[in-house]
Amino acid sequence: MNKKLKVAIILAICIILTMLLVFVGKKKSIKYQTAIVEKGTVMEKVEATGTIKPVQTVEIGAQVSGMIKEVYVDYNSHVKKGQLLAQIDTSLFQAQVDQAQATLAVKQANYKKYRNQTAYKKATYVRYQKLYNQGYVSKDSLESAKTDYNVNLAETASTRADIQQASATLRNNLANLRYCRIVSPVDGVVISKNVEVGQTVASSFQTPTLFEVAQDLTKMRIEASVSEADIGKVKQGQEVDYTLDGYPDKVFKGVVSQVRLASTTTNNVVTYTVVVDVNNPDGILIPGMTANIEIITNKKENILTVPHAALKFVPQNHKEKYEKQGVWVLRKRKPVRVSIETGISDDFVTEVSSSELQEGDVVILKIEGKDKKSGSPRPPM
Repeated sequence: MNKKLKVAIILAICIILTMLLVFVGKKKSIKYQTAIVEKGTVMEKVEATGTIKPVQTVEIGAQVSGMIKEVYVDYNSHVKKGQLLAQIDTSLFQAQVDQAQATLAVKQANYKKYRNQTAYKKATYVRYQKLYNQGYVSKDSLESAKTDYNVNLAETASTRADIQQASATLRNNLANLRYCRIVSPVDGVVISKNVEVGQTVASSFQTPTLFEVAQDLTKMRIEASVSEADIGKVKQGQEVDYTLDGYPDKVFKGVVSQVRLASTTTNNVVTYTVVVDVNNPDGILIPGMTANIEIITNKKENILTVPHAALKFVPQNHKEKYEKQGVWVLRKRKPVRVSIETGISDDFVTEVSSSELQEGDVVILKIEGKDKKSGSPRPPM
């Protein structure tokens, strides 16, 4: 019996030792994916898409109707202020000027004629007054001379007004003749041309736009649409990073210059226009390009950061809930919870602060070999 008892005890001890070894082996087999708590820079950004446009463009149109006789510039032509861009046929307008000049000459001649007649009638009336006082002419003759003088005086005033009217007509016709010359009002580059030789332009109701000239292509702007959910974060003076589809490997810089208050609604989506000033010294930016922008709405440097996954990790089967946000730090190979306060975040990391957390600590992201559902859901903050 003693021998059997000893065998049973030995077997029991072996079973217990085996179970302990298995249990310890299981505990030791848990491995964590971790990250180091580091100091760095975190930037919050608002993303949007916009269009490259010149800062200032001038639409040049025709103020008179007629056929385009000559076009002297093309797309991308550099022009100077006062340079002739196109010419409208002047034959009709020149004829109107010639007619107005002739009419003015006739009115001036009539004015001289009536002015001389008025002088003569005035002298006759004065002479008749003297003769009437001396009793040599009748009162009817005096009244007749007075009437003739007044009529000629009125005719002279009328012809003077006719001269002013004819002069105004001539000035109008001369102006229309000048408008046949389509000139650039500014220095710049032609970015749009909507006219060809032989085309007839009609300016009766609305001035047609023939050319569009950008004044300075070394300074451009981006007009971007920002959603109403993000517009509250965008302020004038914020820095902007942007890329272009034509230069995918290059990041350009800009500054927010204006946040427009007028909204645009498309398919029940409300957006606001944000204007970004950008420099274009090399002429890389072309009007109409699509720009993918990132507006830096907040930026902090030299702060403690952890990956987003560290904020979501909770050890498996851990059911305790906490009032404050926390991360699990690996200390002496064991996970220890540390309460933290979070700040700004970007696409990869979040700002954290805690008296129990410092640079160099190791935070747990997940259990190796497990998917994201390996831990328990994060309790509410």
